[in-house]
Amino acid sequence: MIEKRVRVGFCLSLALLAIIGLVSYQTTLKLRDTDAWEAHIEELLAKLDLIALKLRDAEISQRSYIITGNARDLAPYQASLRVIDSELQELHGLTSDVPNITQQINILDAEVALEWQVNARANTLRLREGPDVATQIALAEQSKQLAQRILNKIDQLEEEQNQLLQKHTDQAEARALVLNLTIGFGSFLAIVLV
Repeated sequence: MIEKRVRVGFCLSLALLAIIGLVSYQTTLKLRDTDAWEAHIEELLAKLDLIALKLRDAEISQRSYIITGNARDLAPYQASLRVIDSELQELHGLTSDVPNITQQINILDAEVALEWQVNARANTLRLREGPDVATQIALAEQSKQLAQRILNKIDQLEEEQNQLLQKHTDQAEARALVLNLTIGFGSFLAIVLV
């Protein structure tokens, strides 16, 4: 009789340990996936921040050129354009597997292209016509509005990504709690049964 109870207790303990191992393994895999996803989102957010920063730099440099006519003011503008274009291309690569974000990045890309067209027109006009104030002000205002739309789009994308990041973080914390409870409770039961 005692031998049978020992066997049952031992079998139950082994079953509990197997369940604990399985839960631990699955939770660890999910936590690793969550960590990778969080790193992906953080990289995307860093690129969006850099685009916003370089957009502001480009806007300042371009306005300075419009006001002064000094071609040296275009060097930081051109550098900002290259960085923004590069970051947008990398964003396309990062988001190719997420259709919703890809669509938003495409919209952002189109807005940036429109901004560059307006700025190129203003720069060409400044070069050809000189400081025609009324035209320059109109183009600068249009450029400013486009830049603000782009910055708003970036803010929207960042907010969505931050919410997604928070959701994944909450899920990871819940999984970690389940894992800890499973290991703790299962270990306790295994000890009691043996």
